[in-house]
Amino acid sequence: MDRKYVAAEEALRKLELAYGLKTSVYIYGATGYGKTRLAKEYLDGKEAFWFSANDPEWNYSLIEESISNVKYVVIDDLQQMQDSDRREFVEKIIKRGDIWVVLIGRMPTPQWMLNFIANGELMVISEENLHLSVNDVKRIAEGEDVILSDADAERITFGGEGNAYIAAATIQLIKSGERFDGTKLADRIKSAFVKHLEDDIIPQWSTALQEFLMEISVVDEFTLPMAIVITGDDRAASILDETVKVGNFLSLEDGVYRLRPYLIEALNNRALKIFGQQKYNYYVDNAGLYYETRDMVPEALKMYEKSGNTGRISSLLIKNGRRHFGDGHFYELKKYYLQLSEEEAENNTVLMSALCMLYSVMMNPDLSEYWYGKLRDYSNRVEGGARREAYEMLLYLDIALPHRGSINLIDLIKRAVSLKKSGGFKLPEFSVTNNQPSTMNGGKDFCNWSKMDQFLADTIGKPLERFLGSFGRGLVHAALAESLYEKGEHDADVSHHAMLAHLEVEGGGKVELLFAAVGVQVRLSMITGNTRNASQLLDTFEKRLINENKTAMLRNLKALRCRVMLMMGNSGFAEKWMEEAPNEVEEFWVLDRYLYVTKVLCYLDQGRNLEAINLIERLLYYSEVNKRTYIHLESGILLAIANKREKREWKEEFIKLLIEISEYKFVRIISEKGAGVLPLLKEIKKEYLENRKADVTWFGRLLKETAMIAERYPSQLNCDSVQPSDFGETSMEILRLQASGLSIKEIAEKLELSERTVKYHASENYKKLGAKGKTDAVQKARSMNLI
Repeated sequence: MDRKYVAAEEALRKLELAYGLKTSVYIYGATGYGKTRLAKEYLDGKEAFWFSANDPEWNYSLIEESISNVKYVVIDDLQQMQDSDRREFVEKIIKRGDIWVVLIGRMPTPQWMLNFIANGELMVISEENLHLSVNDVKRIAEGEDVILSDADAERITFGGEGNAYIAAATIQLIKSGERFDGTKLADRIKSAFVKHLEDDIIPQWSTALQEFLMEISVVDEFTLPMAIVITGDDRAASILDETVKVGNFLSLEDGVYRLRPYLIEALNNRALKIFGQQKYNYYVDNAGLYYETRDMVPEALKMYEKSGNTGRISSLLIKNGRRHFGDGHFYELKKYYLQLSEEEAENNTVLMSALCMLYSVMMNPDLSEYWYGKLRDYSNRVEGGARREAYEMLLYLDIALPHRGSINLIDLIKRAVSLKKSGGFKLPEFSVTNNQPSTMNGGKDFCNWSKMDQFLADTIGKPLERFLGSFGRGLVHAALAESLYEKGEHDADVSHHAMLAHLEVEGGGKVELLFAAVGVQVRLSMITGNTRNASQLLDTFEKRLINENKTAMLRNLKALRCRVMLMMGNSGFAEKWMEEAPNEVEEFWVLDRYLYVTKVLCYLDQGRNLEAINLIERLLYYSEVNKRTYIHLESGILLAIANKREKREWKEEFIKLLIEISEYKFVRIISEKGAGVLPLLKEIKKEYLENRKADVTWFGRLLKETAMIAERYPSQLNCDSVQPSDFGETSMEILRLQASGLSIKEIAEKLELSERTVKYHASENYKKLGAKGKTDAVQKARSMNLI
């Protein structure tokens, strides 16, 4: 071997093993991974016969004569071998047994090789085996008298996906005096490799394959139906089979094809040169149309933006704007709405309404009212159907705008019902829940309605359901179930209304309201200690949401499951959930409010009190701007818990909050916090009861139920008073040793204590941590940064 040559360690190991066993070998990988170079260097000095599967003609007798005089045969470009006669000839050579055969190709292991592999007659060296390691790259650099830092070697290795061509080219540029800054030089190498694919590799393929891949390269991944729509070629399946055969450039997983990023860029470059921009945009628009017809609106808009199809962009924004905010793609499309010029929007009812709603959700009421005014002015200057549509949108906004709260909502709904009865008046879709497991804290805050829940149910309940259509079926019972639950009324009544809501929704309603009913059922199950039923409800409903592709609702369902797990003391589940929770620091999106409150609970469970306080402050600001009573009340409870832990003032505000909550007769909003809030209630009990506004009966019920839940779920949020100073030196040492995996007996021997003493300290530690055993105690201690 050339002294400067460095082979991928795993590939060389397998090649040496195959040689030692005299087992033929197949080396495959995309271009640039050093397949042929590996074989040449390993066989250097050995008499071998080389030929290519790509040769136009094979002289079989001449090949047989040539290989009879050697012990080594190498057949390259195997991806080009389509002829069955050639394949049978290669099989015959492998079966001889007196010749070591090295096969080289770009495609993964073909079907015909499997029997040889199963019989131990063939070993495979895959592209993954050919990937250079960081150490390999450093050795290549040293051979060229180039010293690389670990960080630079990692950039070259991982940035180039272990490709030998990219690594060698980068090192040569560094050697020639180029400064490696990890970005500019890497981009140059990438461009050089893309050009190599574009000029040297792609032209080797058939014209039909080149055209197909250039057409499909407008997307990063695709399915077979999508490929047919984009290219208009019903031979897509056979062409994709050919693509797999010509090289390891295409992967298939769960029905989704993916081209390599370098190849996509090369194909795009070539497509623009050969097709021209107009024809290239035709295929981009086809991709956009495919996405659009499958309600993949954000993906469709990216395609239309790529092709510069402003007409389709505007059409999609209008189509999306007609959907209710919980069901539309407003978050993903926010950028496109905000890019609209005033001239583009001010003459379209739907776009003005969408901007009005979007700014309200973004907590910018001034701009929201600005667009409301624009829409009102527009309604005054148009006539006929355009005026009626504008009036409909204005009334919809009067009801739905988040920052206006629930003031005068009953009168607005009565007016809408009356207009609908008069005929010719139709409101856009209105979601009561906004994909939250709640009607009270859904699209609007209905805490005030809870004060007269039964009266409202009897008077406007049914007319409201009829007015909302399918979005209203089950609404009255779902709302009553939640209102009664929050006030701690009879469990049987809560369950009865939740079940009726469930049945009515199944009779032609929307799954959004079913989620609200399921949410109440899950919470009731947890309160009563029926954790198994709660889990079953969650599992069943999750399957339905997956089947119906309700992505937004699924996110909130996972958050509900996280709350259940927190009550049960499963901090591990919460930690995993936090990995996918929204980042409130990057952006505070109010439709994620249920997720944010869940995140606060997780912060508190993990002892991250300051982070909890920061997020609570955002929630409190939101509740003030958008008049969200429930968020205000729940955030206030959690803030009191966090402030008490951080030894900040909390009592005065907490007592005020309790008085406010008692006006609604809400119990569960507090009692559900169990062991996390019980110490606070006990500590302020005397002061609260001395307050002239105190509701003594309500507080008694609250304290009793909270104590019951704290006893049932003792580890829930129960780390407010646990500090390192609460543990003696011996107790802390035992906890640390348990965390390192030592048993009671091993700890006793190490500390020269009796096993009984160690068990006592461990038991006391579990009590202080609110843990069920060793594993739970160690997990909680770590989350509180005690060990």
